[in-house]
Amino acid sequence: MSAIRVTAARTIGRSRHQLLTAFALGGFLAVSALFFAFGLESAEGGELSVSVIWATSVSYVLPALAAILSMEVWSEERLTGRIDILLTLAIRERDFVLGKFFGVLAQMVFAIALSLLLSVSALAIQAPQALVGIGLGAFLLATTALVLQSALWCAIGVALSAMFRHSATVICSTLLLTVVLPRGVWFGLRAWSPLGRTSFGEFPLDAHVIDIASGMVPLGTVVAYALSAVMVLFIASKFVACYRFS
Repeated sequence: MSAIRVTAARTIGRSRHQLLTAFALGGFLAVSALFFAFGLESAEGGELSVSVIWATSVSYVLPALAAILSMEVWSEERLTGRIDILLTLAIRERDFVLGKFFGVLAQMVFAIALSLLLSVSALAIQAPQALVGIGLGAFLLATTALVLQSALWCAIGVALSAMFRHSATVICSTLLLTVVLPRGVWFGLRAWSPLGRTSFGEFPLDAHVIDIASGMVPLGTVVAYALSAVMVLFIASKFVACYRFS
């Protein structure tokens, strides 16, 4: 087995046995379901499809889940001193970083799939008419949009975990970069502009999910997410390399 697969499996195994992971997954499902219910109620009679409403509801909670799942992937290694043992192996830092990234991303994809299963099952029981005319392809596109954003959030969380020693610092920094800063800047621009929302439109991260889930898949957006995740992971590998040199 490659070092990436071993590191990913080890990351998943450690998270699976942590009580915090169970609470994070339960909270993610509960909050996203609440947003989904409110979204369905507010969009009644509108043009948004069920798949778009579900995708946007889940996207609001993804950064928090990524922050919790990735906050200890490197910081715990540093606190316990295991990073010194890992870096004595003849394995590239890039492989370690990619392994931890894929381990966290796999858990994110599982959470998204579980949310979709529970949401569709609840609708099929309580309001089957809401699913009339909606095929599997619509939910596949919605899931693709969420996985794209998850990849970037996971990359940021893994990189910050490599930078900081304490988990609390990692989770706060991740939420700052993925939620507080972008949305704060956007709301500030809207408040500053005399035209408000009409001048700037929807928040870009929300608009990306809506567009892709609606069937409009802009290649530039997909490439931008992929390149951003790769760049952040590259930075993370350089931080890990600094520990090896030290």
